[in-house]
Amino acid sequence: QISSSHIKPTGLGHTVTATAELIKVDGRKLSFHITAADEEGVIGEGEHLRFIIGREKFMSKITEK
Repeated sequence: QISSSHIKPTGLGHTVTATAELIKVDGRKLSFHITAADEEGVIGEGEHLRFIIGREKFMSKITEK
């Protein structure tokens, strides 16, 4: 799940850098704060939620399809 905001546009030819900071761990649930910036400052930010999964169980579901 991603929730984000767009603060301002980036000019043509500018470099955009994205960073993610792990801000909370709740069991298998990981919460990140994401920031995107160009040379002039922050252009967007948001929250991203991920879950730690068991690799073997996940891979077995993929091969079943």
